[in-house]
Amino acid sequence: MKVMKKKVTMKLMKFKNKCKNKSKEETLKNKNHRDVVSLMKPRTLVSMMRQWPPQAIESTVGEVPEVIDLVNSTGLIPAVENLDLGYDKPLCSAFVKRYDWETDTLHLPFGEMTITPNDAKFITGLSIEGKSMKHKEYAQELEWNKIYAFTKDVFQWDGERTKSEMLVGKSKQRIFHLSKLGDNFMGTKKLRAEGKEVTPERIIATANAYVLYFLGAVIFPDISGARVSVNFIQLLQPFDKIHEYSWGTAILAHSLNELRKASRDQRNQIGGNMAFLQVSVTE
Repeated sequence: MKVMKKKVTMKLMKFKNKCKNKSKEETLKNKNHRDVVSLMKPRTLVSMMRQWPPQAIESTVGEVPEVIDLVNSTGLIPAVENLDLGYDKPLCSAFVKRYDWETDTLHLPFGEMTITPNDAKFITGLSIEGKSMKHKEYAQELEWNKIYAFTKDVFQWDGERTKSEMLVGKSKQRIFHLSKLGDNFMGTKKLRAEGKEVTPERIIATANAYVLYFLGAVIFPDISGARVSVNFIQLLQPFDKIHEYSWGTAILAHSLNELRKASRDQRNQIGGNMAFLQVSVTE
């Protein structure tokens, strides 16, 4: 399998090099862009996880052991460790251009190829068994009163605090900003080192915020590279059931969906976890 994928990589790189010198006029004439490989702008944010390390040697960096234990209980941490790598933009771009959104397969010189749930399991370390993320109780779009109820349970925020955190300009949107989640909740270890109390409520809120941050940066990154849908807050309750979800199939489904959008709409940006995609097709 590895030998075959290395051959695929070599062929695609030759294909990309062949096309990169084409003139702009030739590109415009080719309506389907089949002979052109443009560089996509991936928004995978695994590197953002380094900005919020739950564990660290320094006494003032990271989170207290109680938060770490809660986060470890979710079974999500292996994906952070396994996908903490760089990615090759030309290679990922070549695969995006070779992706057929109708069949969810890569059209390659030797035939078709796809990414399977087993690939997701072995690459990410996430389970492909368990409950579907979008089960029958999952709301596709949370109503605002339910959002306020969830944020009160998860973060101990009142309605006004939730509104202020979700403002984009003067309008509120159903998103959380990843940077704000980090700013609001990271640093429990530093607080304790300074002699300040880290309450049980703060411990639970920090663990919830870290998992939501993880979902936006690793499992469901979008093209913005800076936010996570508020709908995913549903998956945090109850916290001790998070490990029961099939997160391996979730990252696979989201990545394929983002490939589908980029291939169909000829975008110059792509969401999804590009580190996962790269390993899937080259290893």
